Amino acid sequence: MIAKLNPLLRGWGNYFCYGQVKTRMQALDQWITRRLRAVQLRSWRHVGQLHRALRRVGVQDVSLPYLRMNRWASSVHWMANTAIPQALFTSLGLVSLVKIHAMKMG
Repeated sequence: MIAKLNPLLRGWGNYFCYGQVKTRMQALDQWITRRLRAVQLRSWRHVGQLHRALRRVGVQDVSLPYLRMNRWASSVHWMANTAIPQALFTSLGLVSLVKIHAMKMG
């Protein structure tokens, strides 16, 4: 999915990078990350898979709460942010619109 998304982000970022759009690009970066988290949560389908991912990153809380895996609101929950951090998307090669803007303007 990231391989298909990156050319679109690069093109969009290069076209709209001129001007006062840094805060807009930050907001779009956050929205894209949230959307990718929501897609991953939906693909896991069951909250048990999210709990396993949390245990892999070191969350040892025995009483992990239930979370609906198909809700947009669930993608900003602390459990989703911990199990699927921003660094994961960066390591997978997701292009950042803010970085494109910084390269063009600086």
